Amino acid sequence: MSDEEVDALTRLLDLADNPLMDLLLGRSEPEGEVDLPHVRALLARLRQA
Repeated sequence: MSDEEVDALTRLLDLADNPLMDLLLGRSEPEGEVDLPHVRALLARLRQA
């Protein structure tokens, strides 16, 4: 994983369970500290899996 991917994963895993699940399932989009291009890119990859 690249440094950006590690940062994105760390930011996502720092979220509480329900907000993380909402992001992974596409029920919400990143906001605030997690609204970054590399986080959005990782979410897109995870949503396709």
